[in-house]
Amino acid sequence: MKFVLFALTGLGNVVLRTLLDRGIRPDLLITREEKGAYPYEPIPFIGDLASSSDVPWNTCSPDDQSFASCSDGLLLVATYHRIIRRNVLQNFKTAINLHPSLLPHNRGANPFFWSLRNGDKSAGVSAHALTEGVDDGPICMQASIDVGPNETQTLLRHRLAHVAGKMSVDIVNQFRSETLVFKEQDSRFATSYPRLDEAAFQIDTNESADQIRRHVNALRDWPLALLGGRRVRRLTQILEPSLVEPGTILSENSAGYVVRVADADIVLELENGAAGNL
Repeated sequence: MKFVLFALTGLGNVVLRTLLDRGIRPDLLITREEKGAYPYEPIPFIGDLASSSDVPWNTCSPDDQSFASCSDGLLLVATYHRIIRRNVLQNFKTAINLHPSLLPHNRGANPFFWSLRNGDKSAGVSAHALTEGVDDGPICMQASIDVGPNETQTLLRHRLAHVAGKMSVDIVNQFRSETLVFKEQDSRFATSYPRLDEAAFQIDTNESADQIRRHVNALRDWPLALLGGRRVRRLTQILEPSLVEPGTILSENSAGYVVRVADADIVLELENGAAGNL
């Protein structure tokens, strides 16, 4: 079997390490050099992990000639942030993507953020056949976890990475035994959301304190929520509402703000600020 792993630093590290710990060594890792270090927690570049484990890797753009000998092989994607085109997919017997949501819910970019922002009670990982569409291929495996009320994006990414790692081992083993079974997604229940930009980071003071708490947690520990031009690290307290309009800043200093929102006053800790010093 020819086994090729497409993966980025982050979730990809956990998947690669889990595979290696179970005695499964990809024949090739394809990754990309990012502009900076992985922002959510200190994780080494996945290429360095591959090198230390004698896994060949490169950051070249894949093309159909790169995988000419993979017609009976498996392509597994554990985050790549690019659509993989037909000229690559057609070289493999099976091509599977590990998407960190319970498809068809939260298709598309950054399901971690949207799951937390929308107050989902559960999240998960779905292994689906790769198509040239966006996360719409038939599903062969799915696993879920509960989402806690104060879950942050960093924690959710870490927890789902371990779910994806275990699933990757099962996928390789079932591919080898030819027991993978795929089921079409029910598109009636599909949801998807846009990519995030700076406008999406802004706190809406017309929302409830609970909605804002979820918004702030969904952007920790990077790139952080915004209130105007200030970066907000966390919501530290929810207080009884003052008799002023939502959006009114009741108190501010270098540590943070007390702000009136739809149903309460909230205390927001700013980046590099000290909580509770307002």
